[in-house]
Amino acid sequence: LGGGHSSARRTIVYSSRTHSQLAKVMQELRSTTYRPKTCILGSRQQMCIHPTISKLSGNTQNQACRSLVAKKGCEYHCNVQDWLSQNKDAATRLLDIEDLVEQGRGNGGACPF
Repeated sequence: LGGGHSSARRTIVYSSRTHSQLAKVMQELRSTTYRPKTCILGSRQQMCIHPTISKLSGNTQNQACRSLVAKKGCEYHCNVQDWLSQNKDAATRLLDIEDLVEQGRGNGGACPF
């Protein structure tokens, strides 16, 4: 890639086939001083915290969630922007899916999906 040094930031994309692999990587990162910005992707089935919608599955869950969000009827989705403004360091906390769900269910809960 040429001999010059670049000050451009590097992007590392890590994907895993299983949730346990993802949890292990986040655990390992927590044991270092390195704090990259992260983005965890998961399905509604894994991340939904709405008491009714979370009990559904598949397309039924997807449609019910989309409908509730479109009507601004999901309090957890409505809380996302407020939660993000109060938790500006969220991207560097090294959270896995369980951590995101736990944060969402916490005080001032916000949709982790």
